[in-house]
Amino acid sequence: MGSKDKANALIIQLNEDQRQVSKFEQVNQYYILCKNNQDKFLILFAMKKLAMISGKTVIYANDIIEAYRLKFFFNRFHMKAFVLSPELAQQQTASIIHFFSIGQFDILIALNDGYNEGQEPVLTDISYVVNFDVPNSYASYKKTGSMVERSEGAIINLVSHDDKKEEMLGAFQKKMTKAFGKEDILKCIPIVWHEIVKMKGRVEHVLSTLSNKRVRDEKLLEFKK
Repeated sequence: MGSKDKANALIIQLNEDQRQVSKFEQVNQYYILCKNNQDKFLILFAMKKLAMISGKTVIYANDIIEAYRLKFFFNRFHMKAFVLSPELAQQQTASIIHFFSIGQFDILIALNDGYNEGQEPVLTDISYVVNFDVPNSYASYKKTGSMVERSEGAIINLVSHDDKKEEMLGAFQKKMTKAFGKEDILKCIPIVWHEIVKMKGRVEHVLSTLSNKRVRDEKLLEFKK
């Protein structure tokens, strides 16, 4: 190697050494393959019930009906959960974030998109981000994932055959490999389904009471309180 090549190699090495490692880059990232949307609820319930995830958890959905279905689902099992709806007044949103931050409840449900400029919530000290619906863009995925601040926390993506988001995660992996020079940042969590199948009946029963119409009706009643 000539002196010029050695100098270039040294510059590249110095640049790599000086690159600051982002918080997002350090977060553990996983995905779980589910048969259908119903299995996503089953996995979520099992993870919370068995304390596989604990601490402040933000769950992201792609639409407001699914967000409220998640809220009412957890409520049916006596787990406190609230939705950061773009329809809420600013004071209500601030109140929800405040009580979440001081530990009055640990499940917060938000939307991947749908907030007006300046309305998108800023959350800190998050243990887990669970993408019930994988975001439609890498920018959104990175932005929400960067909220995880606990070293033992993680981003968990729930992917079903119905939503066809495996390809999207694959595209995210390629972007992260290019940006961070690491392979296999996203790791698959294998699920031993027979271990949680005993919970399936309860989950199915609750979901049967949460049709789109029922969710809309309960959401309307909640806003009238």
